[in-house]
Amino acid sequence: MAFVAEYISKEDIEKYGVIDIVNSSRANFGELPLGDQRIAQLDWVIDRQRDIWFMFVCDPCLPDPRDGFTGEEIYILCYKGNVIELDIRRIYDETTSRMLADNPFFIKYKLENINSSIDGISLDELYKVLNEALIEYGESGIHGRKFLPKDHEVVTFLHD
Repeated sequence: MAFVAEYISKEDIEKYGVIDIVNSSRANFGELPLGDQRIAQLDWVIDRQRDIWFMFVCDPCLPDPRDGFTGEEIYILCYKGNVIELDIRRIYDETTSRMLADNPFFIKYKLENINSSIDGISLDELYKVLNEALIEYGESGIHGRKFLPKDHEVVTFLHD
């Protein structure tokens, strides 16, 4: 089985402790806990056969939110019993698409930082899993499918 993008069921939220994991990560960046409306719309990409899941957490604000964002884009990867917090940035340049009508629609992600332990996982293994997850995540997971068909996306994952 491969990764699939989906909304997170109430059962999976409970089974995987998603709210606690996400709120813990959000707190690291001074972000408020998830509200009920956001919880009802949570989504991820998950490979149920390998018990791996990946999801967007937040794009933190500077200490004064009126000043904008830090540039970080925080994601969680749960893999081999590790909750791995990652800063993965979307790259916008002359090789990426700007219009949702583009077909193919080119997307680039770059791993900026691994914010937590990857105990027992090689970097090559981590890169392989992240590449698979990001290909399925595409433009913005299941939410993006409303505006951009999955088969139009071409995802590139960059890392060191």
